[in-house]
Amino acid sequence: MELSEWCGQWTFFKSINSTLPIEEVEGDFDALCQSLAPKDWPRVVLDKGSVRYFLPTHLKVAPLVGITRKRALELGQPLEGRQRSASHVTTAKMIVVDIDGVSGDEFKGCLRALRDGGLAFLTYSSFSHGNPEKSGVRSRVIIPVDTPLDSATYSSAAGGLAAAYFGGQVDKSGAVLCQQQGVWATNPIWNQKAFRLFSPGNVASSEQLMAANPAPQRATKGKVQNPFAAAHEPVVFDEQRIRDALRWIDPEPRKTWVNTALYLKAAYGDESYGMWLKWTNTAPEKITEGNTDQYAPQAVWDGIDPFLPSDAGAGALFAAARDGAAEAAQRAAKTLTWCQRSEDAVGYLMAHHNRFFHEIFEVCV
Repeated sequence: MELSEWCGQWTFFKSINSTLPIEEVEGDFDALCQSLAPKDWPRVVLDKGSVRYFLPTHLKVAPLVGITRKRALELGQPLEGRQRSASHVTTAKMIVVDIDGVSGDEFKGCLRALRDGGLAFLTYSSFSHGNPEKSGVRSRVIIPVDTPLDSATYSSAAGGLAAAYFGGQVDKSGAVLCQQQGVWATNPIWNQKAFRLFSPGNVASSEQLMAANPAPQRATKGKVQNPFAAAHEPVVFDEQRIRDALRWIDPEPRKTWVNTALYLKAAYGDESYGMWLKWTNTAPEKITEGNTDQYAPQAVWDGIDPFLPSDAGAGALFAAARDGAAEAAQRAAKTLTWCQRSEDAVGYLMAHHNRFFHEIFEVCV
C-alpha cells in the first residue's frame, strides 16, 4: 500500500494515568506525525505526568472496569462507555514500539533496516532520552500497516516487527494494543538531546509482519499462547520467590514501576500489593517523594486493569528479574570487577534460571 492511501485512527488521554479519552482522531500519516510529534517542538515539561498519552486505536462502548467503574458507581454515572482497557480497544492500522537503552549505532542500524525494507516510519525520542541516569537511546517508533490489527494480531505483528527490523530489542510490555504511549516530550534539563525523524516509504504488510514473528501467538481452545513461555513459572504466590525477583528489577523508572505492578496484579491479584509497595519504597527518596496524588501507589495500583493472563504476568515478572540479574553479572564478567551484588546475581540466575545462565555464560564464573 502507498503511504498516501493510508488512514489511521488514534485516541488521546490527558495523562499517563488517565483512562477516559479526551479526543479521538482519524487521518493520514502526515496528520499522525504532526499530532504526535510536531516538527517544530517537543513539549518541554518537568514531569511527564502532564504529557498527553495515546492509543493507536479508537475505543468502543463497553462496560467500564477497574477504578473507572468504581468512580462511576460512586458518582452515579453510566457504567458503560469508552475507556482505556483491553476490553475497549478496537483495531489499529499502526504499530507503536519502544526501544530503550540501545547504543546509537544499534539504533541507526534499526532505522537503516526499516529504510532498506522500504517502510515508512516516524520515530521520536521518549521523555527519558538524554537523562544522564539513563543509558543509550530511548525512542518510540511508529509503523503504519495495511490491514487493521486486533489485540491478538497486534501483539503478533509487533513481535514480527521487532524480530525482522530491531533484532528483538524492543520493550515487550509495550507491544500490547491497550498500552498507552506518550507524545513527543522532554525535560528542560536534557531537551537539547530530543530528536524526531520521519521517513517516507511504503506501508508495512500486517500479514508479513505476523509471519516474521518467531513465536506467533496461536489460539488453542480459546486461549492465547503465553508470550513469556520461556520465562514462565507456576503461578503460586511464593513470597520469597517474588521477593528474590523484585531485587533485580529497578524501581526508579516510572514505566518499570507501573509495569511491575501490572505483572504482579495480573499474576497474583491484590495479595501482592504489599510486596509491590515495599519494593516501591526501595527507590531513592527523590523518586518516592513524587508518588503522590495520581501517582500515589494505591491510586496507581487501583487504576491497573490487568490485560495479561496470570501465567503471562508471572512470566513477565520473572523475565524482567532474569534480565536485570543477567545485566549485573555480564557487566562484572566484562570488566572483571566483582562485588557482592554481581556474585548474588550469578547465584540468582543459577538458582532460578539455570538453563538461561549456562546458555549466556560459556565459562562458569
